[in-house]
Amino acid sequence: MNLFLAILDQLRYVAGMLASVLITCHGILPARRYFRHRIILCTLVWLFLALLYVPAQMRWGASFRQFPHLTAPYWLIMTFIPVGLVVTCYETNPAGALFRVLLSSCIENYFTVLTRYLFVLSLFPRFPEQHPIAYTGFLCLVLSIILWIAWRMLRPRIRTDES
Repeated sequence: MNLFLAILDQLRYVAGMLASVLITCHGILPARRYFRHRIILCTLVWLFLALLYVPAQMRWGASFRQFPHLTAPYWLIMTFIPVGLVVTCYETNPAGALFRVLLSSCIENYFTVLTRYLFVLSLFPRFPEQHPIAYTGFLCLVLSIILWIAWRMLRPRIRTDES
């Protein structure tokens, strides 16, 4: 796998999740004191840990594909970092944070399935390697559309009823 695409994949995940978390939390939950500092710090830690996966993926990528359970610790960490971010940045309890992160994860996974699996792997498998800039633009466009749809559909409902 190309180093640029490996880094882009991690950035895609973190950006998609962060934007989804902000849709489900920001302006709905009260922000904690020093919100900007907290969210910047949490995002930098999250991004750093996500990017640590790139060298491992480059070195042991074949093993990861053959034995996907080897990546389970990474995905467990990547699941609970956003929960920590929500609890750190917003006034909510861990259960409320987990609910919002799971909802955010559904949004991000929908984006991933649409772009990576449906479009790229099924229809145009060589597109990311042959046109990395166009692929990056495509990811940004699709993510923006999905986030806008989530904003329009989920925001009014989650404001009034967490269940």
